[in-house]
Amino acid sequence: MSEGMKLASIQAAEKKLLLNTYERNPVLFVDGSGVFLRDEQGNDYLDLLSGIGVSALGYGHPAVEAAIVAQSERLLHTSNLYYHEHTAELALRLTEMSGLDRVFFCNSGTRRGRRP
Repeated sequence: MSEGMKLASIQAAEKKLLLNTYERNPVLFVDGSGVFLRDEQGNDYLDLLSGIGVSALGYGHPAVEAAIVAQSERLLHTSNLYYHEHTAELALRLTEMSGLDRVFFCNSGTRRGRRP
């Protein structure tokens, strides 16, 4: 598939399948390295938005990859309705770094409870 055709094909499929909740930029990223993303034409971009929905850990760093592989072989995810051996450790590190007394781990943007 030629450059641009893959993006157009993906855009058409997503138009049929996804809710149009916000405007998207017409860029198809196909690779990442360090703090850079690469689009289907080979252009590199400094990734300043990856932290919107996830942790901004960059791409392809051997230490991050090794940690993800090691943890995924044990336990990839549990709900915060249960205990995990590293939750308090992470909370301690975050409170020490931020100067705050407590942290709250949650996903982004969802809300539980009654609607107004």
